[in-house]
Amino acid sequence: MASTGLDAGDLIDARALAAASTVEELAARADELVRSMEDPTALLAKPCSSLREAPDVLACFGMLLGGLAPLPGMTVLDFGAGSCWTSHFLTQLGCRVVAMDVSAAMLELGRRRFEAQPVFGDRPAPSFSLFDGRRMPLDDASVDRILCFDALHHVPNPDDVVAEMGRVLRPGGVAGFSEPGPYHSRDAQSQHEMRRYGVPEFDLVLEDVWR
Repeated sequence: MASTGLDAGDLIDARALAAASTVEELAARADELVRSMEDPTALLAKPCSSLREAPDVLACFGMLLGGLAPLPGMTVLDFGAGSCWTSHFLTQLGCRVVAMDVSAAMLELGRRRFEAQPVFGDRPAPSFSLFDGRRMPLDDASVDRILCFDALHHVPNPDDVVAEMGRVLRPGGVAGFSEPGPYHSRDAQSQHEMRRYGVPEFDLVLEDVWR
């Protein structure tokens, strides 16, 4: 964790920041942030936006993918898909991917990614689904796997979202998470982004997800 250089009283509390807005307002703010970017190249270049980040990002994704073990033909929900680089990998592996995000602008970038970089071979085309922050537009027991890569720590109502994941998973299905950890909100970059953009960066302990 990088030091913020701030006194404890100067730190932004992610929960207090989120409490000042509704779930819908936070989703709209995230979408506005993406649309305000003059050049989305860094988002489209993920996971190789920078050499500093790429090794850790790819290592974490590899471990998550190995744990989920999605098989060709499985329906996989990529929750918090962002610009859909994880969806691209899953599609290349032969999965039937539902890329879901609260930001329509992010999903537009995801479509752009697949248009610019088609997957090889005969693979199921991904679908793109907008999440309203509360209920997933999916049927009960309709997905085999859920991949949540570096996304749940942005969610202001994790109990509701995890319950929705349980609803849409088929019996025997698996949800896998890769998250930055219990001190994430105090990280210098997290504090900067909350201060500048007003989008919460929550601490996340995966044991809490289990409970």
